[in-house]
Amino acid sequence: MDETWIYQFDPEPKSASMQWRRPSSPPPKKAKVTQSSGKVMLSCFWDCDGIIMTDYMEKGKTGTGEYYSGLLERLRSELARRRRGKL
Repeated sequence: MDETWIYQFDPEPKSASMQWRRPSSPPPKKAKVTQSSGKVMLSCFWDCDGIIMTDYMEKGKTGTGEYYSGLLERLRSELARRRRGKL
């Protein structure tokens, strides 16, 4: 298992980035940097065969014993579903 903070971005919908222009005019320039909509905690569980489960902790939630207990219960059911012969 590994945990890390990741930045969450909300992509701009294609319709919002489309503009009317003449065929001979150059395409409009777009800014590369976008504002992050926040940070979330990613928990990733894996073994030698690959990723078993990923979990994103909700914004503002604290990692308590109850949270991790529920996470391990979900991991156990994912292991039973994905790696039947290894549990």
